[in-house]
Amino acid sequence: MKFTSGFFALVLMLWMGGSTYYYVCKIKKDCEKNKATVIYEIQKPETESIEKKEIVVEEPAEKSKKEIIEELKEKITAGYTVYDFPKNSNTNNNIKSDFVDFANNLKLYLSENPSQKIEIIGYTDNTGSAETNIFFGKKRALFIKNKLMEVGISGKHFIVKSQGEKNPIASNNTEAGRNKNRRVVIKLIN
Repeated sequence: MKFTSGFFALVLMLWMGGSTYYYVCKIKKDCEKNKATVIYEIQKPETESIEKKEIVVEEPAEKSKKEIIEELKEKITAGYTVYDFPKNSNTNNNIKSDFVDFANNLKLYLSENPSQKIEIIGYTDNTGSAETNIFFGKKRALFIKNKLMEVGISGKHFIVKSQGEKNPIASNNTEAGRNKNRRVVIKLIN
């Protein structure tokens, strides 16, 4: 009986390993990732001894520095946009969590391209006067510049501008549209 349950456990483990391999390598095509070795122990029931086994476990590979830089360059060439600025506010407590990753990747990019300049442009909706909107647009852009400097990027890379209510990307006739127009765009200067 002990042999049968030990044999069954071994067959079960082999089946689990094989199905995991098939899923990871054949279906997801993730076999070219970093590998880690996990050691686990099996206690044999008939001998009360412990046998150690090693399994190679697939781990996702981290992106290379070159891949990160290329992805970031595509993002900021098109213009990375920060939304969700509250009305009549120059700060944003609703910045999405991917902004931190963006900021760290931008720091990496600028360390490889030290002479590169980045334009930070603030926008508003059309409520208020044109002068007030230019003011708020500039304050929002400065807020984002300061957030980027918090991760260690030098301020010498940034040119801060305001477009105020110019170039809306949504209708200013609805609250949702005005909310979308209150934004900051971060772009590479070519």
